[in-house]
Amino acid sequence: PCFARARLIDLHDRQLLIIGGTASVRGEDSVYTDSLEGQILETSLNLASVAREGRRLSGHTVPADRSPLDGTIATRIYHRNTSHLSTIKSLLPPSLSEAPELECIHADICRPELLVEIELVVDLSGA
Repeated sequence: PCFARARLIDLHDRQLLIIGGTASVRGEDSVYTDSLEGQILETSLNLASVAREGRRLSGHTVPADRSPLDGTIATRIYHRNTSHLSTIKSLLPPSLSEAPELECIHADICRPELLVEIELVVDLSGA
């Protein structure tokens, strides 16, 4: 089966980038296994990297002074430990934490050492 981290779709007059479950993984390895803060930072960097490439492919580049995550309209956070939820929210970049839709789901994550996984919908035509 084919695996895709993200998908560009046209919906009415908007171009959306849907980014699937992204976590604190580099290459094949989980990183920051003992640090919630480190995992949020690495996950945010990974999301920004995917968003930057989606913007490049779609022709919706973002100015250097803005985040490729600007225009996020929905953030879904899967978290392993309910006691971490307020900390997770406080560590998110504003583009994610201030999304019009923010959903937090207590769930198992794809790897046992990971504490959080995040999915996004970014409106490329609006940012």
